[in-house]
Amino acid sequence: MIVGVALRVWCVVVVASAAMGAVVRAQGSETHGWFAPASLEGSGATLLHLPPRDEGGARAGSAVAVRVLDRAPAKLAAWERSVYLLYAVGERLEIYSLRVSAVGVSGAWLAEPAAGAAAEPVLDLEGSVLRDAAGSGGGLAALGQGEQWRLWTLGGSGWVSVSMPESVRVTDGVWLVAGAATLSVLVVGDGAAVWRLDGEEWLREPLVWPVGLGPGGVASAFAVGGDVCAAVRGGGAVEVWSLGPGLVGRIASVGGGGELAGLTAFEGGRRLGLLGVVEDPGALGPEEPIRRWELTEVSLATGRVLYSGPTRHPSLEIGEEVRLLGLLMLAATGFVLFYLLRPVAGAPEPVVPPGFVLAPPGRRLAAGAIDGLLVGALVSVLTGVRLADIVLVAPLFGSAAGVMALALTVSLGVVYSTVMEWGLGRTVGKLVLGLRVVSVDPRRGRVGLMRTGARNVFRWALAPWAIVGLGGPGLRHRGDAVAGAGVVARDRRGGEAQGPG
Repeated sequence: MIVGVALRVWCVVVVASAAMGAVVRAQGSETHGWFAPASLEGSGATLLHLPPRDEGGARAGSAVAVRVLDRAPAKLAAWERSVYLLYAVGERLEIYSLRVSAVGVSGAWLAEPAAGAAAEPVLDLEGSVLRDAAGSGGGLAALGQGEQWRLWTLGGSGWVSVSMPESVRVTDGVWLVAGAATLSVLVVGDGAAVWRLDGEEWLREPLVWPVGLGPGGVASAFAVGGDVCAAVRGGGAVEVWSLGPGLVGRIASVGGGGELAGLTAFEGGRRLGLLGVVEDPGALGPEEPIRRWELTEVSLATGRVLYSGPTRHPSLEIGEEVRLLGLLMLAATGFVLFYLLRPVAGAPEPVVPPGFVLAPPGRRLAAGAIDGLLVGALVSVLTGVRLADIVLVAPLFGSAAGVMALALTVSLGVVYSTVMEWGLGRTVGKLVLGLRVVSVDPRRGRVGLMRTGARNVFRWALAPWAIVGLGGPGLRHRGDAVAGAGVVARDRRGGEAQGPG
């Protein structure tokens, strides 16, 4: 008995650990790349998302058009899975944000909100001109230049003004260091230094600046590990320099054909993406447009070009999801055909334990609805698919992400219900409604693990047939009959309940 209880507890722990691990993975801290170049056709701009390139992620060159924007933002900043679009309107700065969530196993991502963008608090520039914006461990930061340099950070209570180091002059070149662990700025004047905010105190670390290189061509500064790098434009190329207190080194020099539309560091600062617009007057037709985007990806560890070519669309690469879904459906179908639907020969008449009656269909449906909402809410968090779509089911068939959400809902529902009913005799929904799963087969004292699993595969994978079965005279569906189980409630009328007959 002790071994049996320990095994049940172990199963519950394993399932809970797997669910928590999935949530942690869904809320990971990988760095994404973002561009907001002017649209190739017409006015406005296009927001492009570069998903992670790590193992199991998107291929090099993948870029997803997340939004078509009415106009290009003055600045774009990102941190982890969030991107911020900053628009200067007079002396105010309007900020809008989006967040991406992973879906499936082959590098597909969904943007939230599903349409438009979330409005963030407005920033009063107080007469300054927006010069830079970046995301870091200190949150979103904006840098303005007026009679003096101004710095603001966005927190839970809105925008907060941060005092700049007193020695930084308005004539210095100043850039926010994107992706740094703490709020940091790169300052290039008589010398070069990175200032890091430690609590309320600025700490200065002198840096070596490349000889003969002026600060005027600096496009951005970003963190690579604990180091600071600067991307400098000039001579038709972009050079990436690693800046340190004792030496300086050029990591890469990337020549670009066409107009540079943007650059971004991503993959935790391990990779630099450069987006160019290439014009080909001789091109004809939609397969060879006159203007197209060209993406170059460079390793900031080796300086090697990892990809150079047209942007790819990873959302078309759903073969892994389709294969996985096919295997799941094949396994479920085989299980149903060879086990659940086989004739139940020699099964005795069901006997309900004394003091209980078979639960009426209404209470069972209500309990199932509670369990469905709990599992659906978890799947919504893991996949980014709206809970309303999971509840309605039909909208899920419109996309690969929706189909995967449906498969995950069924799979998690089976595991959750099986573990809870085998170990505790009830799920959360049944606990709320006062129901319990018991053996109604007089030959067995309880419902075993395999029979509990078989019952729940039928209940979740073939839910419509299970619901219809509850309306029969025996108040049980086919999964109950195969498992020799019944869902019972206390008999409030008193006396001993008899089996249905």
